[in-house]
Amino acid sequence: MALVKLNATLGLTGTLPAVSGANLTGISSKILKVYNDYDSGDIGTNSNSLQDSGLSITLTPTATSSDFYLIADFGTQHHHNVTASFVIKLLRDTTELRHYNSGYEGYSNVSSHDRGYSPSIYHYIDQPNTTSSITYKVQYRSESNGATVNSTKGRQLTIFEIAGIE
Repeated sequence: MALVKLNATLGLTGTLPAVSGANLTGISSKILKVYNDYDSGDIGTNSNSLQDSGLSITLTPTATSSDFYLIADFGTQHHHNVTASFVIKLLRDTTELRHYNSGYEGYSNVSSHDRGYSPSIYHYIDQPNTTSSITYKVQYRSESNGATVNSTKGRQLTIFEIAGIE
């Protein structure tokens, strides 16, 4: 077997042995599937009514005991010197799972042509308890008296189906 040395300056040197997780014990959770939806198109609204963001994933759970870890990456862009709030909603079919209120203070010390970008990542763990087809989606709306909320840097919804979350 090759000799592996730990050098305080360089870290590990030499050839490391291959590692297998086949004999690990005490690990009860595992990722069954990963789903992803990405939309790079520009969207925006000044409406207080919910709008579809374009992010939607339809899936069929592997088991009724499956849990789903949702990560929605939904950044927004705001105009110069504008205070804007927006609401993001995560839904399973027509059931609201979670809503998030987010606020943003526009830049007051930059030119009127500049915009601010506010990255936002939302997390949720869902337990639908079904093996029937379900659809997860993200909706959004403005919450600031007609202030326009835009998303121009792309949006993403990633869902991990997990067995054995405790």
